[in-house]
Amino acid sequence: MITFRQTRARRERSRAWSAVSSSSQAGAAADAGRARLAGLAARAGGRTLVLTVAPVAVVVAWCAVPLRTDAAGGAERLNFWFFLVFYYGTYNAVALALVTQIFRVYALTWWPRAVSGVLANVASWLGALALGALAHALGTGVERHPMAWTALTLLTLLLPVAVSFVVIQRHHRRTLARRAAAPNEQRPLMATSAEWRAPASYRRFLWFCASFLLWHAALAAGEYLASAYIATLPHSTRDELFYVYLWIFIVNALSLAAGWVVSARINSWPLQYVYTLYFFTTYFIFYRNLFARLESPEQVVLLQLSTSLGVALVYPLRMARWVYRLLACVCRWGDDYPYDAYARQLGRAFFLRNKAEN
Repeated sequence: MITFRQTRARRERSRAWSAVSSSSQAGAAADAGRARLAGLAARAGGRTLVLTVAPVAVVVAWCAVPLRTDAAGGAERLNFWFFLVFYYGTYNAVALALVTQIFRVYALTWWPRAVSGVLANVASWLGALALGALAHALGTGVERHPMAWTALTLLTLLLPVAVSFVVIQRHHRRTLARRAAAPNEQRPLMATSAEWRAPASYRRFLWFCASFLLWHAALAAGEYLASAYIATLPHSTRDELFYVYLWIFIVNALSLAAGWVVSARINSWPLQYVYTLYFFTTYFIFYRNLFARLESPEQVVLLQLSTSLGVALVYPLRMARWVYRLLACVCRWGDDYPYDAYARQLGRAFFLRNKAEN
């Protein structure tokens, strides 16, 4: 057999759009740090230290810092600036780092090419703190509502998605303009009109943006349910079960939708792992917060027993083929999401659920 191979030297190309997959903006020090971290995580003991011990130690140390309060009218209130910088500022910084790392998993950077990643993240973080400080300085009283801070966090987390969408959309329009000006004989022979107008990479990026909306919805729903739960204390056991199972339904529905988007439309196993772990971690954060406010040990036992039995019954039921066929009919799944992929995702979700709980 005679084969032909193109033997030109590989050279780096400078792309016209800014959401790129290269790490040219990272210096040698950052590359060396990632290499050391990867070498440490390559060993079992190192993985345990990096993925389990270190995050828990950091969170425990952060929670151990005493709250700074001010005396006002005979009552103590949390110092606003301490809350803004140390508590909310740390929360937002971690959330922005998570968004940036998700973009890196997808092999994109969300900031414009004219600025660095550090500058873009710091500017977004300072912008969120400035809006919170402005609301406090104007005496609007908005800062006393928990959902206002949730909305500010969601606005901060949506900014990277919006910036990257604008950049990619501008590049896509320039590409369409060039293709529209090209004669018909320059089009690929087997390209359909849809592929000519919107490449598969562009459609995957749109689905990637849509997946962010799903996990933002999970965060907003958890915060809203937590606020509604606290505002209506005390609760009966029936109310506790209602809040718990409503939250279970919401987070599982959003996780299922995000899993389908990432698996069938984006086709990225690393993103699917990250998203599934995120949804279950978010679920257990609000779930444990609810447990901390139960009225009696009997409610704790009943809720724990009901949720444990639910897990033991629901997961085997969801693995049944007739359940898959029902979901495929309702969700209009096609050949791009067969039963084997569904079963793998469900088994992986069960593993990550236990990991997030522990």
